[in-house]
Amino acid sequence: MLIYQPHFPGGVCLLSVLGYTFAVLPVLAFLQTGDSRLFLVGILCVAPFVFDPSVTLVRRALQRENILQAHRSHLYQRLVRRGHSHAQVSLLYTALALCCAWLFSGDEDETSRLEVLSPQS
Repeated sequence: MLIYQPHFPGGVCLLSVLGYTFAVLPVLAFLQTGDSRLFLVGILCVAPFVFDPSVTLVRRALQRENILQAHRSHLYQRLVRRGHSHAQVSLLYTALALCCAWLFSGDEDETSRLEVLSPQS
C-alpha cells in the first residue's frame, strides 16, 4: 500500500524551522508577558503532534521492534490505512490541538476551562 508523502518546498529543513518556531513561540510569549498560561497553551497546541510519535516509540520499544528502522505504525498512518483521508486526519489532529489549548486557556482570573468543567469536591 502506498502512503502519501507530502513534499514541502525546502523539505526537512523547512519542517525543522516550523517545529523550532512552534517550540520557541510559547517560551518567548511567557518570557515577554510572564503569563504562564501562554506557555502552557502554546505547548498544548502541539500536544497531539508530540503524543503520536511518543506513543509509537514506546509501543515499538515494548514490542522489541528496532526503533531506528523505518515503519508505518504512527497513529496518523494507521488512520489513513483504515480509509480516512489525509484531510480528515489533519483536521482531527488540528481539532485535538485546538481543544487541548482551549481547555487549558482561561480568563483573567487564572481559572482554566478544565477547572471550570471539573466537578467541585
